[in-house]
Amino acid sequence: MDDRLVITALTHVGAVRDHNEDAVTAAGLVISEISMAEPITCSLPLSRTVLVAVADGLGGHAGGEVAAAHTVGVLARQGAAADGPGELAGLIKDIDAQLTALAAQHPFLTGMATTLAGLLFTPDATTWFNVGDSRVYRLEDRFLGQLSVDDSPRGGEPGAPPPPTHIVTQVIGGSGRDIDVHTGADERTGCWLLCTDGLTDLVPVADMEEALNTADDDSQAVKRLWALAMNASGRDNITIVLARRGGER
Repeated sequence: MDDRLVITALTHVGAVRDHNEDAVTAAGLVISEISMAEPITCSLPLSRTVLVAVADGLGGHAGGEVAAAHTVGVLARQGAAADGPGELAGLIKDIDAQLTALAAQHPFLTGMATTLAGLLFTPDATTWFNVGDSRVYRLEDRFLGQLSVDDSPRGGEPGAPPPPTHIVTQVIGGSGRDIDVHTGADERTGCWLLCTDGLTDLVPVADMEEALNTADDDSQAVKRLWALAMNASGRDNITIVLARRGGER
């Protein structure tokens, strides 16, 4: 079987915000500070390491965009050289220090930070990672299960999904404190969803599952997820990436 990775991505300003503080990197490509009308798709053989990630900038008009774009830019240039979870976590901690230093040098960037969620694909393994509340899901047997760890306060009824919140307990940049980069190994092949909270705060997982399972292709699936978030107010920037490794849809 041809070991290929097919990536479909969309980042959008939403219905309320006047700028997009989300950013994406996929196989060295960086998408930031734009609002896309249609998803883009790329397909490539997995003969080398490929990194895919989404970032959700925080800290105001300038700062959030800078933090997210800087983070995915460094990952686009250096992420594919990471040899497993340890080196990847070290790189993300270096980015955290870079953002903290940049904010100290430029007072108008004070408080800027970003969340991050992504996947590192090597010929032999797949690794997920995150900081903050942007998420990594895996779609398997029509079930959408969350892999990433939310850095946000837990609340609500026992056993129920936590209520949406804009509070995050750790981010990249902003605090100057040591961060805990969540990483984990997953199946080598499969289908994964990366997204910012502009989707997950507004759309229940059951609706996300249905959109993914009933779409004719991944581009349609991404557009359906975007439409669900927009119809639920679109009050935040929306970034959605589907990554499918190995096999047919």
